[in-house]
Amino acid sequence: MTKFPLLGEKFEDKWNLELHREFNMTDDAFLFHKNPNQGKLPLYEGKIIHQFTHTFSEPRYWVEENEGRKAVLGKKIDAQQKLGYQKYRFAYRSIASNTNERSFICTIIPPCFTGNSLNIADKIDNVSQLLCVGLLNSFVIDWLLRQKVTTNINMFYVYQLLVCQELIDG
Repeated sequence: MTKFPLLGEKFEDKWNLELHREFNMTDDAFLFHKNPNQGKLPLYEGKIIHQFTHTFSEPRYWVEENEGRKAVLGKKIDAQQKLGYQKYRFAYRSIASNTNERSFICTIIPPCFTGNSLNIADKIDNVSQLLCVGLLNSFVIDWLLRQKVTTNINMFYVYQLLVCQELIDG
């Protein structure tokens, strides 16, 4: 595996995994509503997903799409561009434990907003997302991360994974 590049390395003419978070559960709490109504999207948290599924649990909060869009854009101008929350995305739980059955848990989530217990990547195509989920949910990756983490799988650990991009790029 050591002959392969790190997942966080940047290459031209290849897909590059860029992880980020959307909302902070404390600082952005004013956006979260408890009732799902017309015009609201679910707020996904880490506990909602499990390996290969985004329906492990029900969402606790919902976000008015217009308010959420403004918050995601921040000071950028809204040119009605398609934003990450509007499409399917790769996501993994950032809160984990090396004593749990599995430490690294990832899946593809539907259009929604996300809290800080999920790290997401929305700039890779659907096929690459599926391949990432398959590879990163493997026992090998779980074992590697289990050796390094205690309670949080921050982006640094994921970027340090060795992955054969030729396999993913086909």
